[in-house]
Amino acid sequence: MALTVYPPSVSLRPFIRSFTIEETAEQAIQKVLPGTAAVMGFQFRGSLSIVAPASQSLIVANSPQSKSQPKSTLFAAPVDTVTPLASAGITGLHDSFRLFRNSAQTGTLLVHFTETGAANFFTTPLHLLFNGSYSLRDFITASEISRLEERLTAAPDHTARIALIESWLRNRRRQDKQDLLIEAAVARIHSAKGQLRIASLSEELYLSPSRLEKRFRAAVGASPKKFAGLVRLQQLLKATPLSGDLTALAYEAGYFDQAHFIHDFTAYTGASPTEFFRVPR
Repeated sequence: MALTVYPPSVSLRPFIRSFTIEETAEQAIQKVLPGTAAVMGFQFRGSLSIVAPASQSLIVANSPQSKSQPKSTLFAAPVDTVTPLASAGITGLHDSFRLFRNSAQTGTLLVHFTETGAANFFTTPLHLLFNGSYSLRDFITASEISRLEERLTAAPDHTARIALIESWLRNRRRQDKQDLLIEAAVARIHSAKGQLRIASLSEELYLSPSRLEKRFRAAVGASPKKFAGLVRLQQLLKATPLSGDLTALAYEAGYFDQAHFIHDFTAYTGASPTEFFRVPR
């Protein structure tokens, strides 16, 4: 796989962390660990599917805004479930690893939002995307997405593709949507490495716990507690347990229940802590 990362222009930096072009010559399956922000993707060549192992459930396809059908479709099967993804889509926050399968000769443009960035371009509260992958046509007119995809496919090079996406995003940005208070809450959770009481956070921000949760879920895509848990697990992956002492590592990360630590870690990475740290990194 060839990866090329592009920084966003100055006007989009508060909302976009980076753009990535992924090109893969052969069919492959890639494991993606949970992040702390939504990701939008465009297939300008080839196709992509999501693979749900028999041990996982999969949320994909139906619009979270639909009132005439369930907000999402839940698949559970005794064998792996492979579901094609839309050529233009968005994936919300999720709390377990995901497997993506690409076709041969695939080209993908990924938009990596900041934690509160996606909310500036969509009217749908982001918590409705949690653990799901959805077509952009669920949120934006099909004609607009089709025109954008045609231009991305016809673009002469990746620089032109990035310019197209940036122009489209600037035109879509909702000028009144940026929530500086929730951005401060995100920064505080990161600075504490996910280890802080949400009640204390609400006091710091002079918001009631219920008000903080409502605004946080809409702008970020998960509750403050769930988000803090994702940050805490990300910090764990950067750690190197001394002498293989995983118990000490769990305590340092704020876990006082070994079973809870192992459960969360395995769901997040697809491997037990012992298996994960056994492999040199």
